Amino acid sequence: MLGTVAEAVAALRGEIEALLSVPADPALGPQVQILPLRSGAGGIGGYLGPAPDAPADRFARHLDAEVVVRVRAATPAALLAAEARTALDLVGADAALLRRRGVLRLARRDEAPATLTAADGIGAPAGRDLRFRVAYEYRPVPAAGEGVMDAIGLDLLPAGTAGRAQAVYRTDADTDPLADFTIVNGTGGGTGGAWAHDAPAAELRQTGTRSGGQDGASGDKQGTYLILRDPVAGGPLGDVLLHADLRLAVPGGIGLVARFRGPQDFAFVLLEGALALAGTRAGGAGTLLAQAPGGPALGTWMRLRLLVEGETLALALDERPVLTARLPGPVLPGSVGIFCRGAASARLRHLRLTRL
Repeated sequence: MLGTVAEAVAALRGEIEALLSVPADPALGPQVQILPLRSGAGGIGGYLGPAPDAPADRFARHLDAEVVVRVRAATPAALLAAEARTALDLVGADAALLRRRGVLRLARRDEAPATLTAADGIGAPAGRDLRFRVAYEYRPVPAAGEGVMDAIGLDLLPAGTAGRAQAVYRTDADTDPLADFTIVNGTGGGTGGAWAHDAPAAELRQTGTRSGGQDGASGDKQGTYLILRDPVAGGPLGDVLLHADLRLAVPGGIGLVARFRGPQDFAFVLLEGALALAGTRAGGAGTLLAQAPGGPALGTWMRLRLLVEGETLALALDERPVLTARLPGPVLPGSVGIFCRGAASARLRHLRLTRL
């Protein structure tokens, strides 16, 4: 489960204390206080994924905090060295080590700290309060199995997008949504797109075999596209988050398109063969932007998540990142939809569109 703020504060205190050097006199060791500023869910709606060492799900809480480290010394002359040692312990810590500990960002505040004396109740002749701003992700590891989440809700958004996101379309195919879409066919062999609503199964089925361009690791891909109509989406779209549950029964290519302005101008991600591909078509010319292992799992529902933000395009499969690519400019708005290439057994059952 998502840990509490109190648990996150205690864990952050422990991480900071573990980074600090032990002074020659342990009685003058630094004292750490955590002042929470803001808290929220980390990961994807708080979810990180299955825990590595237990049959349970792992969650994260994000915490922005001010960390106050009180350094103390036996004399005012020794205080400067104690302050320098403490600052180096934290600011000079290895970035990879900090991230493994959940410390995503750490910076010292630049105001000059006041010198404290024994009269301030610090338990030492001299001291100072050093202040740091920290972004922390609390990731408790389950000690015992709790059962594993079977599915993540399509309405969950990646951390950082929720404050500016607007849900603009959703369908679960329980009623026929085809009036919301336009079927567009690219050039190539095979039959054009043939989508139909299967009411008992609550899904859309596609049986066309249109396939053009090149096979394998190439950006020259054409097929048939199920495109959400602009009036339904609220006009051409720029930055979007698109979720879809898709399935193939026989080999073919299946994926998503964004910034679609016609069959010769769009960005896409496609699962085909043994590969996950990202590419664009511009003026009819295809360009491969990125590739990774990860073709379609035949006969299995796959959850694709496409994030298009500025010049960045990122694909996640079953909520695990697969590839990221940089779109060549100029970046123009367009429509979104489903991409089938030689996919005579494509299925769609859930689709969510969020404008960012």
